[in-house]
Formats: sequence, C-alpha cells, structure tokens
Amino acid sequence: MKRRLNILSVLVILILGILVMRNMYYVGIGAEAGSRMAMNNEGANFVLNMRNISVIPDEFLPMPDSVYNVKSASYVPATFYTMSAVVPVQKNVWSMFLVKTLPFAQLIGCILALVMFVKIIISINREDVFVWKNVYRLRWMGAGLILDFLGGMLMNIINSIELSGAFAMKGYSLNMWEESATLSLILGMAALIIGEVFAIGLRLKEEQDLTI
Repeated sequence: MKRRLNILSVLVILILGILVMRNMYYVGIGAEAGSRMAMNNEGANFVLNMRNISVIPDEFLPMPDSVYNVKSASYVPATFYTMSAVVPVQKNVWSMFLVKTLPFAQLIGCILALVMFVKIIISINREDVFVWKNVYRLRWMGAGLILDFLGGMLMNIINSIELSGAFAMKGYSLNMWEESATLSLILGMAALIIGEVFAIGLRLKEEQDLTI
C-alpha cells in the first residue's frame, strides 16, 4: 500500500518540480535580460521585446496560412496557434512591475506547494494521516498552486493587452487563455477539496469522541 502511494507521490513531486523549474527559467530570463541591458542595449531590447503569442484563427477552414514542406518541396496549408515574435510594445510602470514580480510569486507558490506535499507524504509514511496539520498543509499546497495559476493568467492578460495595440495577424485573433497553467489550477483545487474532506472527517471524529 505504502509502496504504491510512494510511487504516485514521486510522480506528483516530479510534476511540481517541473513547475518550479519552469518558473525558475522565467526568472532566469528576466535576470539575463537585466544583465544584457547593462552591457548591450540592442541585445536587451531583443530579449525584452520577445513575446510568446497565442492566436486562434478566425476561420478554421480553409486554413489561413501555409508553410514550406522541405520533404515535398511545396507549400502546404497550415494554421498557427502559438509562436514567438519580437514585438516592441508600449509599457507602463504597473505592467513592468507586475511582469518582473509575478514570476517570483509563481516560483514561491510552486516551492510552497512542493514543500507542503513532501511534508504530507512524510506524515503519511509515519502513519500520522488524519491530523489537522495535514489539513493546513493541503490548504497551503492548494493556495500555492492557485497562486502559480493566477500569476500566469495575469501575465497572459497583461501580455495580450500590450500586444492588442502593437500586433495583429490577418485571419487570427489573440488568445489570452491558451498559455494559462491550468494544471496548477486543477491540482490546487484538488488539494483544497481533499483538505476540506480531511477537515470534515476530523470534525466528525471529534464530535463522536465527545458524545462517547
């Protein structure tokens, strides 16, 4: 029983670890852009204006674009959904502040969720399962994962607002929801639900103990 639980726990830890590494990567990009700004304005402008863009076609058929297929030496119909492009945009102080701080908030949320999950697994392996400490850990874990989702969603909204005034593709519309880390939201809500189930069970147990 514990072996199966530990295997599943390792898989969840790997998923949370990937989320942490993803956010560390984005924080690293910001730090690299800052160092390039100090050394080379041209390189800094390139990095700072590089945007991940999600689009959705106005009409799915016929496909609005084409790409060159080297194998057949011909152009084939294609539709774009995500891409990277250098798009200079007009920025304000608040958007610049949020873009710099939100990745740190996401990183903190993921690390918090990972630490709480590890503590829960250690507690379960010690056969200390249905205790209030695990309820609080599950709640903090859920809050951390939801913080990661909200940070990513807000980043996408800011990105889409800025791009709306500086970028457009014929036959496409910007899609601000495509890049949202929905996995974090699902895991976070699941942790909160499980935490409430634990809390209900503990309250029932305490009430039963008082009536005996």
